[in-house]
Amino acid sequence: MIEDDESLRGTTRRVLEHLGYRVFVAKDGLEGIEVYRARRSEIDLVLSDTVMPGMTGPEVYEAIRRESPTARFLLWSGYDEREMRNIHVPSGLNVFRKPWTIPELATKVQEALAKVE
Repeated sequence: MIEDDESLRGTTRRVLEHLGYRVFVAKDGLEGIEVYRARRSEIDLVLSDTVMPGMTGPEVYEAIRRESPTARFLLWSGYDEREMRNIHVPSGLNVFRKPWTIPELATKVQEALAKVE
């Protein structure tokens, strides 16, 4: 999981672990790519914020997919549709809104894991 907001990063990690997932965290896109490279065989899904300092979620997606074309991704954003118009999100990449509820997060993660690439 890649999230620049420390409190959301911690909360999301606890929720996902409570749901039974093993979670690796990164505070930004560059660290997320490093974590992915180091633990690629252990990662089934990359969950990332869309807008972060330095590198956007879609940029992280494109960097990781160059190395692992079948890597699964799920993006989230606190931005509304108007604000998201300036951010290129690759076709087929799901983005869901934060704040989320635990059932919404659980459903989105399950759907992303079930998606066949």
